[in-house]
Amino acid sequence: MDSRTRSFAIAGFGGLSSVAVLVYSWQTLSSVSEGPRGDGFVAGLVAAFGLALGLSALVVAFDAVVLAASERFARLDGRQRLVLQTGCGFAALGHAALAIPWERLGLDPVLYQFGGWLGLVGLGTVLTLLGGLWVVASSARHWASTRQSA
Repeated sequence: MDSRTRSFAIAGFGGLSSVAVLVYSWQTLSSVSEGPRGDGFVAGLVAAFGLALGLSALVVAFDAVVLAASERFARLDGRQRLVLQTGCGFAALGHAALAIPWERLGLDPVLYQFGGWLGLVGLGTVLTLLGGLWVVASSARHWASTRQSA
């Protein structure tokens, strides 16, 4: 597969996972008010989880947009493309892992559900931000060198 095509496929997967997690977040937040009254602590935990899901969905959508825009408008070398693809891929895999039935695989779902997905999304976002800054810096350096030669 061509590296440009792979970038757009990863960005598309990130965008789709963001939409799916936003829907899941909305359902989680809307179920808070339906619960029985009197147990505010559990409702607060569910609301915090729903807000974390929504925020992570927006962050992964940002990662996908950065990857797609960098691929479309910047001159990426192989290492820059790899950093951006890895970042967006980790973030999207963090969302995809929310849909895995961990209990059926014999693994403890609590460990992953309450931190593993956030770790993957965070790592992916850091990589995407570093890759995006690298692209901006190299584009500015390229622009300055072409301006001096003219």
